[in-house]
Amino acid sequence: MYKKKKIFAIIAARSGSKSIKDKNLSKINGKSLLYWIIKKALKSKYLDKVFVSTDSKKYQKISKKYGALCPVLRPKIISGSSSIEIDYILHLLSYLKHNNDFIPCYIVRLQPTSPFQFTSDIDNSIQKIVDDNKATSLQVISESTQSPLK
Repeated sequence: MYKKKKIFAIIAARSGSKSIKDKNLSKINGKSLLYWIIKKALKSKYLDKVFVSTDSKKYQKISKKYGALCPVLRPKIISGSSSIEIDYILHLLSYLKHNNDFIPCYIVRLQPTSPFQFTSDIDNSIQKIVDDNKATSLQVISESTQSPLK
């Protein structure tokens, strides 16, 4: 919690990657991409809860093993490659509202495919958004080493 604001992370980890089977379970240094992003989120000073939104019972079990919350499976209709992100966020928020009475002030969306995310970036982003009364969203970016046209 930062300045008495409820803040949680939603990590999107659908199982149906077209390019790499079980992409979110691919390993770096012996640990899955899902492991790395959950552990980074759990180290945050300001995240009250870390959720994983997934359509897979296997991913749900693994997420819980790593310390994340995964109370409900995402419906297949919002789990395809052309599904839009807001749908899984709204699905989880609706579930939490009706089952846990936990309504956050802020949501931090994290991706397993960004395993080199720094916990300090998560915390600094939370500080910036909470401290700026006019801000409605924030995204962490970094300078590319190659042209974005490639």
